[in-house]
Amino acid sequence: MVEIPAGKFIMGHTLEQARALDEAFIKAFGVSYLGPNLDPLPQLTVKLDTFQIDEMEVSIARYQRCVEADVCQAVISLGRLPADRPIVSVTWDDADAYCRWVGKRLPTEAEWEKAARGTDGRLYPWGNVWDDRYPTINYGDSWDKLRPIGHTPQDVSPFGVRDMAGNASEWTNDWYLLYPSNPYLANVTDAAKGDKVFRGEISIYRAISSRSHISPRNPSDLLGFRCVRGPELPPVLTSAVISASIRPMIPPLATSVDLTHMSYVPTGPFIMGIGAGAEKDDPYNFIGSPAHVVYLDSFYIDRHEITIDEYAKFLNALCSNFLRCYGFSCVHEDHGRLLVPWMEVIDGHYQAQPGYANRPVVHVSWQGARAYCEWVGKRLPTEAEWEKAARGTDGRLYPWGNEFGPSRAATPPDFTEAKYPEPVGTHPGDVSPYGVYDMAGNAVEWVADWFSSTYYASSPYANPQGPEDGGEHVLRGIPGILQEYSVTYREFGDYGLFNGFRCAYVP
Repeated sequence: MVEIPAGKFIMGHTLEQARALDEAFIKAFGVSYLGPNLDPLPQLTVKLDTFQIDEMEVSIARYQRCVEADVCQAVISLGRLPADRPIVSVTWDDADAYCRWVGKRLPTEAEWEKAARGTDGRLYPWGNVWDDRYPTINYGDSWDKLRPIGHTPQDVSPFGVRDMAGNASEWTNDWYLLYPSNPYLANVTDAAKGDKVFRGEISIYRAISSRSHISPRNPSDLLGFRCVRGPELPPVLTSAVISASIRPMIPPLATSVDLTHMSYVPTGPFIMGIGAGAEKDDPYNFIGSPAHVVYLDSFYIDRHEITIDEYAKFLNALCSNFLRCYGFSCVHEDHGRLLVPWMEVIDGHYQAQPGYANRPVVHVSWQGARAYCEWVGKRLPTEAEWEKAARGTDGRLYPWGNEFGPSRAATPPDFTEAKYPEPVGTHPGDVSPYGVYDMAGNAVEWVADWFSSTYYASSPYANPQGPEDGGEHVLRGIPGILQEYSVTYREFGDYGLFNGFRCAYVP
């Protein structure tokens, strides 16, 4: 065994390192796969007590003796691999039983990583640069690539521990959880709940800090283990963390609000929803009925939808260059790649493509819309506020009146039209009684409320805020391609091709 002295070490990697690993993956396979390398974030400083760890992985021969003692279960790799190869195809219980049999235990994830990389935050046991000459990779290989334990002289950690980047991957003691305050992943997926962490799947695009997880009952063909001797009760990671490279995900909020580009909506009642029987014309309109009278206090609302230029300034102000708002993506992206129409990233700076700065920003998440509004000192409008601002107090169906006008609003001939949505405020026919533009056309708009198809039947008379919870949030202002989609129409969802927003404010 090798003694690992007490003290601090760097655990996990930075976002910049995650992106560099992803670039290597893109070069190898032609696609991005950033997600798994966002798992070991944020980078942590962790303090551990002294412990000892096996210099080498547990071998076939050593595990065979545990089987012969009727303590460990026989596994498929026994008898099929030479005695000097690492034992593989063991479940977590198999590995745990062996370590206990020899008076040890499985290493915690933190112990494993410190033993593998030392204290300086290196990406591989030997340093920071991957070298294809090092015959260590086991990622996706088969049994015939497994080597005798300890026979790869390059794969030695700063503490003298062998084969931590190659040969078998290795079980750890820990249940799979996100690192404390991971700002890039929202939560553990249902499929991953109940998994145990294993380590050692290393390659040019997977560092020693990279994490993997699997069901403890799954005897993966290339999954083995080594043991440690140390504190009787393994330290909980959260209690061992000294500091983390976490920066606030939301920039400092505005201390004053510019009302120049907002419309004032006065106190008073208005007619919300559409009358009974509307479902005869459109079966989806029932979620906007019954019509009912709602009283609202006065408020301000943005005259125009938030533009690409305005939202890019917000993204540039985020204290992280990965776009997370309240634990979720601020905008639609795929493994960290931006998927916002007419927005680009130049040298890490978000900006509108030339000629598109005044288009509504779309592909925005509800969390991203909420975060932006709070950043400028405002908030998302409630569903009731949005509808009153769009139709006034007389129950009209459209911002301009009751007659459908197909040329009044910015609406696409189909939902794939590249020119849509159009610059904000360029359709003077689509203006509400309060001077608010583009509420019948252009972007579909997020509001604050959770969605319920039956909420109108029981909502309060004064200042309704929507249901207390729900599965999805309300969207308003679906482009009026069809006459029956008036400003009373309600939608709900997650990301959408045309999802944008505007903000509201109450002094």
